[in-house]
Amino acid sequence: MFEYTGMSLAAAPPVHRVGELRSRIEGMQSRRLDERRLPVSEVLAPLLPGGLRCGAAYRVEGSNSLLMAMLERASATGSWCAVVGVPELGVEAAADFGLDLDRLVLVPDPGRHWLGVVASLADAVSVVAVRPSGTVGEADAARLAARLRRHDCVLIALGAWPQAEAALRVRESSWRGLDAGHGRLTERVARVEVTGRAGRGRATLLRFARPRAAGRRPRAVRRGPRRVRGGGELMASLSRTIAVWCPDWPVTAALRAGRADGTRPLALVDRGLVHACDDRARAAGVRRGLRAREAQARCPELALLPHDEALDARFFEPVVETIERRAPGVHLVRPGLCAMRARGPARYYGGEEAAARVLLEALGSAEDSDPRIGIADTPFAAQQAARAAGAGGVLRIPEGEAAGFLAGLPVEVLDSLESPDGTELAPLLRRLGLPTLGAFAALPAVQVRERFGQAGARAHALAGARDGERVVPDPPGEEFERAIEFEPALDRTDQIAFAFRGVADDFVAALLAAKLVCTTVRVTVREESGGVRERNWLHPRWFTAADIVDRLRWQLEGAGGAQHASTSSVVAVRIAPESVDAVAHHETGLWGGGPDERVHHALSRVQSLLGHEAVVTASLGGGRLLAERRRLVPWGEAPPRDAATDRPWPGSLPPPHPASVFSPPLDVVVLDGKGAVPRVDARGSLTGEPARFGRPGAIATVPVAAWAGPWPVRERWWDAARASEQHRFQLLADSGDAWLLLCGADGWRAEARYD
Repeated sequence: MFEYTGMSLAAAPPVHRVGELRSRIEGMQSRRLDERRLPVSEVLAPLLPGGLRCGAAYRVEGSNSLLMAMLERASATGSWCAVVGVPELGVEAAADFGLDLDRLVLVPDPGRHWLGVVASLADAVSVVAVRPSGTVGEADAARLAARLRRHDCVLIALGAWPQAEAALRVRESSWRGLDAGHGRLTERVARVEVTGRAGRGRATLLRFARPRAAGRRPRAVRRGPRRVRGGGELMASLSRTIAVWCPDWPVTAALRAGRADGTRPLALVDRGLVHACDDRARAAGVRRGLRAREAQARCPELALLPHDEALDARFFEPVVETIERRAPGVHLVRPGLCAMRARGPARYYGGEEAAARVLLEALGSAEDSDPRIGIADTPFAAQQAARAAGAGGVLRIPEGEAAGFLAGLPVEVLDSLESPDGTELAPLLRRLGLPTLGAFAALPAVQVRERFGQAGARAHALAGARDGERVVPDPPGEEFERAIEFEPALDRTDQIAFAFRGVADDFVAALLAAKLVCTTVRVTVREESGGVRERNWLHPRWFTAADIVDRLRWQLEGAGGAQHASTSSVVAVRIAPESVDAVAHHETGLWGGGPDERVHHALSRVQSLLGHEAVVTASLGGGRLLAERRRLVPWGEAPPRDAATDRPWPGSLPPPHPASVFSPPLDVVVLDGKGAVPRVDARGSLTGEPARFGRPGAIATVPVAAWAGPWPVRERWWDAARASEQHRFQLLADSGDAWLLLCGADGWRAEARYD
């Protein structure tokens, strides 16, 4: 079975034959027939033939760029990757390399639990990169290696790691494009060396060039309804809307609550302005938006009360419930106004007007509500039709005639929109000679967007019944809400979480009984001191009872954007579904959960260990400084909608982007040939050429090989209190390190490093 030819048992083999013998032993060792490997880029293929072996550990020394090059192909082919303990990882550089940011998970600061975090992530993701925060023992490495093999995961350690399959390091590095005071970094050529476990090494030249413009894959964003070939009539029927309007509802709610006796004209005031008034006050000239003093001057007997939005919502809730019993799927626009799709009720009751009459009969018992109903092709047109209907009446606009109905309305109806389209736009249109919605809608859409911006473009689409909006039914709320009260009040998080577990089980069971799952939950905590804290929690899939208990615990501890940590004993906790989905969309597959489900469970365990904000995903945003352009979102929350990502942002850095971004920037030392610190004067010129550079935390300085700049970064120049001015420099040290520096009023700082 084994060959012993030419080998003496009495004497050790010659030194020059050690490598040969090790190779023969490795060749005789058994290998798994189903051994899986992850692909690597073409430039790394000579160093890692066959790719990254699943179940093995690799070591990378001193280069985040080399780490991204190893993750590039695996991430691009759909594998989940996690990076642990590397808070300075450059997100833009990762996108330049081609990493899929949607499948990249970051744990910037795992602390002393880093080994447990890596073990949990190894159960679900394909590649885990970690910077160990301590010495790794042989026993810990062996246990983790067994876990890696069991789950086909690859480990990449940024530092020392025992029994690594291979170690990669950058031996030499040179940059192109930078000269003495001009140019820009464009390309890096690095000599990368790999050493295997047997001690054999090989090297290759790795070229990091400026990415091509087509290198990034933009995420498609769908705006408006999806167009279906031959489905115009279907889309029109889906946008057809029934709107129910109760005029002057804030006044009605105040009267029902007994805040006024109704003997005098009444107006409700919000921040010194009239928010709503009754018919008698309106007849005297009182209007919404008037100052309180002017309203009293027009109507001396006017009674003024502060507006209470919570009171409006509380008294309008029975109205919504009454409508829900006759026509499910009601969308609450605001207290006093709700809407629903017309298609379902019209089919059930035999027509749109018949459905409207049923709703009026149901609401007829409340004489003071004075409901009115409008039916039209769009929600906005239906709301205006309801306003135009008489007391207790129904106004139906035939299909296709919504634009003609809106054309005769004055532009002041835009004041009813609770958005930037309202009070600022309507007077301007009147002054421009556009008194009606029809005149406004006749303008070219492109010119309206250029002149009035996004808010004006939306108002223009509403005026022409071209907005394409549809009613989205509100999620079920009251019937699925669950609450628990504590007597006496509890002040320990573990006690509250333990007592709440049964409520969470009942909440999830009630939703499942209705064939629903909750994807967004609202948790309300009421404290003994009278304080109330609410938080909406999102979930990438759907909430289980354990997930809800975790969110409650995080909220009590002040994590995840809660207003403050619990400082008072808790007397009650309430949960309610904010958004739900059909359970059929979340059924487990025939062969169990998929990879994404395993990833979620693993990341949830890490969040339970470290906290909600300890596990994040990254996306690119707008800004000039690199740290501003990086958006880190806790796992399970929706990414921010940053419309400014693709704007020019004068002063922002073009690619290639640095692989290490420091937040906040680190203090460095820059000296000119005379030993003085160079500065940028008022004319934008440097007082002295950089000659020596001291990296962060270093005592000695090294010669500067090349540099370029300054490039000004001016922000908020119009605001003297918040204005800032800095100048960027790219600097290449004699050691081969390239840095991105900032020179400002507080000295020189390192914004990033090209490592």
